[in-house]
Amino acid sequence: MYFNWSTIWTNFLLAFPLIQFLQSTGSLFWYTLILISLLLFSVYKIVSFVFSSFDITTSTFTLLNFTVLFCATFFFLSFNKGESWFWITCSVEYLFSIVVLLLGICAILNKSVSILNYVIIALLFIFVGSCVLPLVLAAYVGFICYYCFIFSKNNWGVKKYLVKKISFAFVYFVISSVVMFFGPGKEKRMETLANPEISTGLLMGIKSIGKMALYDMPYVFPFFILFAILWGFLGNCLKNSGGQVLRRGGLKKVLFFAGCLFVLLGLVTVFPASYVLSDTPPYRALTQLYFGLTVICCAGGFVIGNHFNFSKKFSSILFIFSSFLLLFFIGKTVYQQFNIASKYSAAIDKRIELLNNLNCNGNKKLVVLEKLPPSGMLYSAEISTDSLHYNNVNLKKGLKLIFNVRLEEK
Repeated sequence: MYFNWSTIWTNFLLAFPLIQFLQSTGSLFWYTLILISLLLFSVYKIVSFVFSSFDITTSTFTLLNFTVLFCATFFFLSFNKGESWFWITCSVEYLFSIVVLLLGICAILNKSVSILNYVIIALLFIFVGSCVLPLVLAAYVGFICYYCFIFSKNNWGVKKYLVKKISFAFVYFVISSVVMFFGPGKEKRMETLANPEISTGLLMGIKSIGKMALYDMPYVFPFFILFAILWGFLGNCLKNSGGQVLRRGGLKKVLFFAGCLFVLLGLVTVFPASYVLSDTPPYRALTQLYFGLTVICCAGGFVIGNHFNFSKKFSSILFIFSSFLLLFFIGKTVYQQFNIASKYSAAIDKRIELLNNLNCNGNKKLVVLEKLPPSGMLYSAEISTDSLHYNNVNLKKGLKLIFNVRLEEK
């Protein structure tokens, strides 16, 4: 793959053994469980480090609640959950890469300076350096912002172990990203795409931003507000118990800085993908943008609640109201998606059984299939009315069919 198609070799190094593992019944469940567990673990370690940095003492149970709430926010603020969370070939590339980056940050924040810790940092950032392009560019932005902060504040003497670890990680990250950027497979893949033009990339990037603002954001905006209120309540509770995160006048700076970083993250996510594809980027390529939106929602709501003084009665009423609405929306979503996914799962199992039976009976005629029901949050495996379409050909290869298939036309 590295020499003939794509240079994100660390993702493929994980994906190919995983594909073999997925041949076993129930393996998809275990893969998802491991992925979510790693996400929870990395977020837990980072949240605990942030709290300790502000000398805030909390119980393990409280930290777990913060962690689960953060991951739930991340899930519901994702525009397309099917591509980002449930399509395994994409979750390996995008969601898992974010998890590896978070684990790398955890290794850096770990106060241990053992050789093993440095080896773990090197391996994790080698993985990040050669993963999907949007995350690599975002990581470069993160490193650059960190060094700009260090130089501007002249803080080289503050927590020297962090400076050394970050610099160590940056070296391995750069080496790995160079291997990815200049691999031969990248050139061969570019030959299959339309000749990219800057003007087309800019136009598609603007179109993509407009699409997100007008179509996608209105869908997740209610969840953004409700989750932000919950985080604000948690921040206010912490303040009432004596935990002040920001000094007076620091809120505006934090919100401005966070907003600028989110805009920058959006630019390095949307426009490079729009340029390469000469089209609006797919939802899976925006996974890191969903994560950035989650950080804005959680951290922004928390610091606002921690900064202002709210009456206990008002904050309690707001908390109960938002919690009730969230539970209602989540319960409604789970109920609807269970019914939708059950019907879809039964229909696709029936389709596969039909195709396998026809294959065993030696059928060589073109098979016309009925349309699958909606897949909901799952990524749909629907084929096309064209028997030579990419999806149709791969279904034929995957089931080793001796005949062509297509979707019925209506």
